[in-house]
Formats: sequence, C-alpha cells, structure tokens
Amino acid sequence: MAEYTNDLRIKEIGIGEEAGAWGTTLNTQLGLLAEGFSYGVENLGSDANATITMADGASDEARSLYLKITSTSLSATRTVTLAPESVSKVWIIENATTGSQSITITQGGGQHGVTIPNGQVKIVYSTGDSESPSGVYDALDNLELGGAATAVTSVTAPLIEGSTSVQTPLIEYTDGDDAITIADGGGITAANGITSTAAANTFGATSFNDADITNVGTISLDSIVSDASPSVVTIGHLGSPAGNDTLVINGNVGIGETAPDRIFHVKRSDSAGTVAKFENSAGTVYIELNTDNQVGGDAGYLSYDSSKNLALWTDDTQQVTIDANGKVGIGATPDYKLHVFTSDSSASAHANADDLFIENSGNAGMTIGSGTSSNGSIFFSDSGSTLSGQIEYRHSDDSLMLITGATNRLHIKGDGDLDLINGNLIVANGHGIDFSAAGGDATGMSSELLDDYEEGTYNPTVTADSGSFSMMAGSDEFSYIKIGSLVHLQGYISINADNSASGTIKVSIPFSSYNASDDPDYSYGTVLVQNGGATITQKLYSFITGNIDCFYIYKVGDDGTASYLDHGDVDTNWQLGVTLSYTSR
Repeated sequence: MAEYTNDLRIKEIGIGEEAGAWGTTLNTQLGLLAEGFSYGVENLGSDANATITMADGASDEARSLYLKITSTSLSATRTVTLAPESVSKVWIIENATTGSQSITITQGGGQHGVTIPNGQVKIVYSTGDSESPSGVYDALDNLELGGAATAVTSVTAPLIEGSTSVQTPLIEYTDGDDAITIADGGGITAANGITSTAAANTFGATSFNDADITNVGTISLDSIVSDASPSVVTIGHLGSPAGNDTLVINGNVGIGETAPDRIFHVKRSDSAGTVAKFENSAGTVYIELNTDNQVGGDAGYLSYDSSKNLALWTDDTQQVTIDANGKVGIGATPDYKLHVFTSDSSASAHANADDLFIENSGNAGMTIGSGTSSNGSIFFSDSGSTLSGQIEYRHSDDSLMLITGATNRLHIKGDGDLDLINGNLIVANGHGIDFSAAGGDATGMSSELLDDYEEGTYNPTVTADSGSFSMMAGSDEFSYIKIGSLVHLQGYISINADNSASGTIKVSIPFSSYNASDDPDYSYGTVLVQNGGATITQKLYSFITGNIDCFYIYKVGDDGTASYLDHGDVDTNWQLGVTLSYTSR
C-alpha cells in the first residue's frame, strides 16, 4: 500500500503495486521532489489565523523551498500553521502580507514558532516528530561562520537578519595584517579606523543601538545630519547609567548657527521667537550661573516652578520672584504688584494703593538719591498732564516743595520756615495752631491753641427791655474780627425809629461772650451816642459781662455812680458808634 510519510509528502509505492505504471508515477514524484527546491506563493485568504497543508503526492506550492506568504490587509499578528505536524523541512519564508503586520510560523498545538516581521525573510526549519519540543525554529540562530583565516582581495557579504548572534573569525588584509576583529563578547576592533568610500563620504543610515564607543581618542565629524522630518538627532547616555553622563565639547557650539561666535550660540531665523527650552518633568527647572570659585549654594540660579513662578537666586537664596499674574517680589513671593519684603509686618496694603508695598517688621522706608545741586522728586500725572502734582526736595538749599495743579503751593525752607506760596491754611473745626512748644506760659494759662480766625460784618439789633429800634438802611452794620476766642468789633449805625422801646438799651454782638468765674469775662470799650436829644453828663462805655449776646452802654459819673443807658436817654433818631474787644465762648 502506498504511503506519504516522508517530509516532502512524495508517494512511496508498496511492493508489487502499480505494475506497468512505475514510469509515470516515478516521473510525477521526481517533479514533486524538484518542487521542494522551488519558489511558491501561498495566500492566507482572510484577516485571520491560517493553516497551510502540504498535499500528499500532488503538486503544492506549500512544498516550495522559498515560500512567499501573501494576504488581504491584516489588522494584527496572525499565526500560520504548517501542516501536517509530522513534516520536518527547511523553508525560506517571506512575509509579504498586506497591513504591516507580523506573522508567526508554527506547526500547531502550541509548539515553538518563529515570528517574521512584515517585509522580512527568515530561514526556518520544522522538527516534525523528530525533536521535543517540536515546532518551527530560526535556522540562523547561533550560526557560526567558522573556518581558517583566508586572505582575500574583497568579500561581498550577504544580509543576515533576525539572528541573535553571528560568530566569525578574524578578517585580515591580503598581507596578513589584522583588519577587523569581532571578539567574544561583542567588541569590534578596526586596526586603522573605518573609512567610507561613498561619494559624500558618509556612512548612510548607520545605527548604533545600545552600543558603547570607548577608548577611541578623537572622532572628527563635519556634521551630524538627520534624515527624519522634522530633523531629530538624539544623544542618549554619555557615560554610565549611574548618572555620570558627560559630553565635553572644546570650542564654540552653534545651534541654528554655522559660525557660532560664543561658546554656546543659539539662533532662530523665523518669527516663532522661542530659541531654547529647559524642562524638568519632575518639578522646578533651574539654570545655574557660576564662576570658577563658586560651588553649590554659592551659585546663582534662574528657576521656573509648577506654580508658574519665575525666580532669580543669588547665594542659594531666592531673591526676586515674578508670579503668574505679573506681580514682582523682592525678598519674598509677592502679594502686590511690586512687593519689597524684608520681614513680615502683618500689615496689608490698601486696595487703592497696592502697586508698591515696602514691608519690614521694623522700620521701612524708601530713599531717592540725587546730586548735591539737583532735585529728588515724586511726580503725579494723569491723562491730561504729566505734572499734575509733585513732591520735590531741592538739595541746593535743602528745601522741600509741594506742587499741586502744576503750581508751587508750599515751600518748607532749609531754615525751617514754612512758606505758603499759593493757597490758604485751612484748619479743621476744633483744631488750630498749637503754641505749647513756645514755653514761658503765664500762671493761669488755659489754652495755647489758636483755633479760629474770622472777619466780616454783621447787622446788629438795638433793643430795650421791651420794644426795639430800627436802623437806617446803609448805616446798619458793624465790622468784626475774631482771632481765636478774642473778638474785636467796631462801627457806626444810625437809628431812625423807636418801636415802643422801654428800659435798658442792648446792642447785639456777633458771638456770645465767655462765661468765667471771678469776672475775667468783663470787657469795656469806647462808645459814642450822638444826637440823642438829651443831655448826658456821664462818661459812656460799652460794657459786656459773661455769657451774654449783647453789649450795654454804661454811664459813669464823676462821683463813681453808674447806670445803664435806657430809652429815656435817647429819642427817635440818634447815632451809635462803638469800638469793643471781648472774649467769646
């Protein structure tokens, strides 16, 4: 009985079978044998795992030595099972599938497999039932290119991909000198360096993956150019992974500049603006500024933190801070637009005056320095004027000038004199000028505060115990001056009508008189009664007692007797003149 148990699934005729047909059968099997060294193509048919089964005794491209596997577009790595599982054979398999996916070649049953990336070719072999664990393996794993050293003029080497190691003897020049040695452990020695003979004198797409280049002296490069878009050149670990990464460049470094004129020259020629970026993904990023004799904390720094604070450090101390809102702090993180901080005062700035805040738990202040013959000034301006107001200190005569409305108002002179140039001195009610510093007070002094000044005219009223008198229009005013509590009044009035007046005559005053004990509130002045219609032989005085709002006219005889002027001493038409000073309340 015929069998198909060999690794190419060729028909093996049983003894005595197919008499007269051996020639035809043999020719068919020889064709299948040749097929095992041929090129073939198998298509997976769908986006799924697939099984390729070698046909028994019949032509099948799965039997080909070079097998190209194609497919529709794959969405993931697919497993291709070579059946039957008993076949032990060598294949050269190309992953020509669509979709940029890898394929894994196995013999099924969870056995060992080989993964072939898209677009690559691998030489694999299946063990069939001859080895445990059985499966599909990479034929070039641990491939040794051995043999005795041979001097050759040139060698064209094939591309070997996917191997985990390649072992080779020493490669020598034709004269026997060592050329390139690949040592056990991976070290490569080139006796006289590596030189490219390409037209542009470049290595092309050369990759050093996790490689160490040591003890090579000087590497001279015209340039390092990336073929990526945008261009990226990455330099990874420069030293041990423990952190001693150092890149030393002797000479000027230019980034974006082919002729750097500084040790580090960064240039950008477009309008984007940013030319350098410093980043610390773990927190605050620092740029250190150092001189030759400074170490560690003695250095200066520029820092930027996760709260968007930009800071300037000196002597390892944060000195100036600009926060995310544009506030500037000198000595501290700012609470105000410009915050000059020495120590915490627990004070706060007013909302209408918080652009500059100078803070100290002790004395705090600001100094404006200028030349000995120059001025130091603070100017106040608005949209209508650059000089609405000004505080100016003049060093030439050590005087202070206060200016408002662009006009000099107050001048404090170097000798202490106060010159009110343009304006009045207005004192709030209840306050005044305090002369207590003058000293030399008299016994009984009760006040040294000059708190009032007033001058003007008033219309007095002339009355009696009952009834009153009327005055002529145009001759009905007294003038007065009030300095502190002292009132002086004077004037001349004409009375032209008697409105049933009876009793003592009284003339009103502008301010009520002062009320004191022991009669210090009495005041006397001169008085004129003219054309009264009666003969008055006594001397006349104006007279005020305490706590009243009028003065009396006092008649004093030569014998010392006295009485008040009353309605009987005057008629309907008469004139009154007075000069009187008294103390008001």
